[in-house]
Amino acid sequence: MSDVDTLREKLGLPAAPLVLSGLETTALFFRSVLQQDPLEWVDYLRGIDYHQGVSRVTLPKGTKLIRHDSLGSRGLKPFSYFADAGASPTRLGTTFAATEYKEYETDRLTPALKSTASSISFGPRDRVSRAGGGVQYIVAFRDLPALVRVGQSKK
Repeated sequence: MSDVDTLREKLGLPAAPLVLSGLETTALFFRSVLQQDPLEWVDYLRGIDYHQGVSRVTLPKGTKLIRHDSLGSRGLKPFSYFADAGASPTRLGTTFAATEYKEYETDRLTPALKSTASSISFGPRDRVSRAGGGVQYIVAFRDLPALVRVGQSKK
């Protein structure tokens, strides 16, 4: 079974052309850019709406991005999610108890996987609204130095 077929099955997605194309793009990005098995990151891939377009992009120098970093504990992974400036946490499919809004700008060409955030629920008792719909980018951990923090206040 191919990565695409296994991902589609694990994510419970239909075999629609747009979905299959997005899954293939994601699998190729994980294998070639992140050098990771995409099947090991299925729980994070649930955050992608495969009914929207998914593409591999190269962010130009000067691209402005943001993150809503959790102030709580989190696990290490070989990539980070970023979003277009102004995106709210709920539009990104996440709602941490406490976050810090951070702005970044790329200082060189940076490969990324561009997608739309899916709405997410973490179980039948999860009553938090995570609408999704925001544009998000996955950037490899090794490419994070290309993102320079901007808008910091000097202390």
